[in-house]
Parts: sequence; structure tokens; C-alpha cells
Amino acid sequence: MTSSNLTLPDSAPVSQRVVSAVADATDTDPCELEPIFNAINPESLDSLFEPTNGGASRSSGTIAFEYAGCDVTVSADGAIDVSVRTPRTTPQAESISTD
Repeated sequence: MTSSNLTLPDSAPVSQRVVSAVADATDTDPCELEPIFNAINPESLDSLFEPTNGGASRSSGTIAFEYAGCDVTVSADGAIDVSVRTPRTTPQAESISTD
């Protein structure tokens, strides 16, 4: 697997920056990730954080969702927090022998 350290500018659409952040967090090439639209509508995500009709920046709000095995939180201030989910393990049942 080839890792990409692609860093997108703050002016890039939020959906593209999410893909980049998840790729960095999981050490995966962005092209190898599942399509973001499997987790969230990228156009809707982008529109949530676009400036208002009057041109003002969004000052509050967050959205959280799961994408590519990660918990992703996007904030209106532009922060993208990615936490890689750890696989759940099922405890092994003890084997008891009754002879």
C-alpha cells in the first residue's frame, strides 16, 4: 500500500478534506478508501459549511459520522477530527471438559 501525505488547502471542499484526513489517519492512499458517498452525501456536507448567503462564515455547528472505519467530526471552524475505530473483539469462551 502506498501512503499519500496529500494536504489540501482550507479552501478545498470539506468532503475532500475529510477524505484526506481519514487517509492520513489510516495511513491509506485516498484513492483506496471507500467512496465518501457510502457514508454521507458529500454535496450536502460541503453545503453545510459553505458561507451563508450573505457571505458570512458559519460560526457554530458540528456534524459527526462514521467513514472508512473512523469516527469523523467536522466543526464549523474548519476542524476535522478523525478517530480510528478499533475492532471489537469477542471474548473467547472457555472450553470446559466434562469427562
